[in-house]
Amino acid sequence: MAELTHGLIRTGHAVRSLAASETPQRLHELAAGFGYWAARYQRLPGRLSGRQTGHSPSEALQSLGRVHGPDFAACRSIAQRVKDLDAQPEFATAVDLTDTAGDLSWFISELTETFAGKITPKH
Repeated sequence: MAELTHGLIRTGHAVRSLAASETPQRLHELAAGFGYWAARYQRLPGRLSGRQTGHSPSEALQSLGRVHGPDFAACRSIAQRVKDLDAQPEFATAVDLTDTAGDLSWFISELTETFAGKITPKH
């Protein structure tokens, strides 16, 4: 996961540091974080239909089935595994399961808690 989240983490730390004091080094770190993040951007499969169901991240994850079978290559990078989702047509409908138009702070907290391992998808 570090490959896909490192830019986000660096950006977050830079923003926090800049809130305390703006320095050239901290601005450079913000730029580096954004650059790292942008260089590893991947679009998830599927398209928004505009018919979001309004599920929380944990509810959405619980409603999804397993998207890979027993032959899943766990040794591959997370970036490659995200690309592999293109071959899973049932995953494409997952992009509409949550509605991000509400309280963004709550949504990010719920998303973080969900993917930190507190919620397990159905099998």
